[in-house]
Amino acid sequence: MADASDQPSGIVTLETADLAAAERVHRAIHGDAEDWDGLLRHNPVWSAAGVHRAVRRDGELVSLASLATTEQRFGGTTCKVGEIGLVGTLPEHRRQGHSRALMESWLTTMRAEGYALAYLFGIRDFYERWAFHYAAPDHIYPYLTVERRMLDEAGGGGGGGEGVRVRALDIEADLAGVMALANEDHAGLPCSPVRSEATWRYLTGFADRHGVDWLGVEDVDGALIGYARVKRWAKGSSAHPPGAVTDVAVAG
Repeated sequence: MADASDQPSGIVTLETADLAAAERVHRAIHGDAEDWDGLLRHNPVWSAAGVHRAVRRDGELVSLASLATTEQRFGGTTCKVGEIGLVGTLPEHRRQGHSRALMESWLTTMRAEGYALAYLFGIRDFYERWAFHYAAPDHIYPYLTVERRMLDEAGGGGGGGEGVRVRALDIEADLAGVMALANEDHAGLPCSPVRSEATWRYLTGFADRHGVDWLGVEDVDGALIGYARVKRWAKGSSAHPPGAVTDVAVAG
C-alpha cells in the first residue's frame, strides 16, 4: 500500500510506535466501548502495516482515519475492497478540514491501487460528499439473526440431543472445517467476506473481549456441520442484542 508521503502536508502514516498515542486519541473521540488494544494491535486487518493515517499538529496526533483492505464475494465474483474506518478528530481541532484531507488521501490511494469498492460505517450527511450512499443501518453482510435458545433447543436443551450436538468451537481442531463451511455456505449470499486464517484466529481468540460465544454443531458421527457466533452482551459498535446469532454457516 502506498504511504502518505505524497499527501498534503501534515498527513502521516502511523508506525507501531505511534499506536499508543493513536489509542489515546481514539478513546478521547469515541470512548472506551471498543477493544482498542485488540483492534489496533491484534486484528490482522486493522493492525497491518500502513493502514493508519493521521494529521499531526505541533507534534501531536489530532485527526485519524484508517483503511482495512479485504476481499468480498459478490455472487460469484471476489473483489478487493476497502473499509474506511476509525475516522475522527479531536474536538478542539474540528472544522479545519482534517477529516476531509484524510478521506481524500485514502480515496486517492484506493483509486490508484484498483480497489473495486469503498465502504464505511459512519454518520449520515457527511460522507455523501464523496459519493457514498446510505445502504443499511447496521451491517452490509446479510447475517441471519435468531435467538440463542433456538440453538439450545436444536441440540436438546443442554447442548446435546437426537441428531446434532451443540458445543463450544475449538478453533485449533475446527479451523479447517469452519473455513470450509463459511466459504461454501456464504458463497451463495449476495455479499460475504473472505476471511483469512489469521482473521478467524483473531475473531475466535478474542471472543471474550467481544462478548461472543463461538459454537460448533456436530452430526451423530461427530462431523462439524455448522457453526454460529452468538452475542453474549452488547458492546462497542455492534448493535446486535445479547442472544443474537450474528454469523452462521451450515453444511449443504
